Amino acid sequence: MHRTSFLAGIRAANDPAELRKVIADVGTAFGFDDFAYASWPSNWRNYSTPDTISSCHNSSTFRFEECVAASADDGFVAEAMDTILPILWNYKTDRHRGPLTKEFSRQGFREVWAKSERDSHNNRGLVCFLRSRTALDRPEMLHEEELVWMSYLIHLHGGEIFAPKRQANLTKELSAREREVLRWTAEGKTSEEISSILAISKNTVNFHVKNAAQKLGCVNKTASVVTAMTLGLL
Repeated sequence: MHRTSFLAGIRAANDPAELRKVIADVGTAFGFDDFAYASWPSNWRNYSTPDTISSCHNSSTFRFEECVAASADDGFVAEAMDTILPILWNYKTDRHRGPLTKEFSRQGFREVWAKSERDSHNNRGLVCFLRSRTALDRPEMLHEEELVWMSYLIHLHGGEIFAPKRQANLTKELSAREREVLRWTAEGKTSEEISSILAISKNTVNFHVKNAAQKLGCVNKTASVVTAMTLGLL
């Protein structure tokens, strides 16, 4: 697939359906039959439901979203997300490492090329190109660096496409008080200072911070503020 046509396609994609076509074309160009893509905001391990798109012909029975939602318990997903390198799964040589590889086998896929990505906002992505025919051979993957580059741009654009939906969902999930506490935290105020400003107890301030962190998929107060600001919630 020529870089020029790929860049034109990815730049023109404004919704999941258009992004789906671009990724499918990339997979076809590299000899794959199908693809599956998942995108998580911020801390992927704490975010239960990723945004997903897939080209699988058995899309009605392909439980990709369900499987990657259990990513913390899936060895294949964990390995892919913890390395900057692509990983391969083969139905003969690799054991099942969780729900996703079992689902690959159930759907008749013989080999999977997977690559995780992370953007500047710490959004995470995982693209899997799937093959149900013979295994990939070395000549077919001579231009693997092109596939790695395209996978990165797919994730960058996927994050932009899914961002409005995520922001809307998080805006609904965060209460007005939680956003207010995070705003004052972003101004550098301590829990004691915020409790005085809002006329609530320090324990209540910390309660709102903890709830906001859980909803944003963050591990601490600082990460919660950064994530909320990145998403335009403050």
